[in-house]
Amino acid sequence: MKRDARAFLFDFHHVLSHDHFYESTLLPDHKEVSEWISQTIFGDHELVRDWMRGKTTWRILHDRIVGETGMDRLLLDQLFIESVKRMKIIDEMIDLARELKEKGFKIAIVSDNMDIFSEVTVPYQKFDQLFDEIFNSADHGLLKQDEHGKLFQYVADILGVPIENTIFIDDTKSTTDLFIELGGQAITHTDPESTRKQLFLLL
Repeated sequence: MKRDARAFLFDFHHVLSHDHFYESTLLPDHKEVSEWISQTIFGDHELVRDWMRGKTTWRILHDRIVGETGMDRLLLDQLFIESVKRMKIIDEMIDLARELKEKGFKIAIVSDNMDIFSEVTVPYQKFDQLFDEIFNSADHGLLKQDEHGKLFQYVADILGVPIENTIFIDDTKSTTDLFIELGGQAITHTDPESTRKQLFLLL
């Protein structure tokens, strides 16, 4: 028997956008700096997790990048923020979110993300005008899988919708498996068309 779905949660990376920080503005003029960031910052998985838990900030990391590469700080900051603004949003998924909201469902973003997401992406893309709530791991000090999905219970409490009445769309199977284990419903996202078909089968 299908449960009464009343809220939909969307991951950000690989669900609402596929793009990455820095790439669109550091390349090709600052290739060496781009490679250093890729290898030293994003190649350090524990550092990235700390960033997404709010234990460090992009400004602190930029101090390190400037110290190591000698790049002009003001230029680095400007190019970083511009790259965030240039991140392409997947229109089909935004359309899906808007359609669900128009049908009366609550919609929210739940993302393992960095401080820059709340600072720049959310207001620039006007996500706060479309989604009822936005939960960024960096703001809460918890990744989605930390403490056996503790963040999801917080999300349910804020939305006022039990997990069992919530559908989560995420590209990582281990995360969707955890959400199902917690009592919710989930779709492991691969592409907008497939997700749309799966979603409406659950309704």
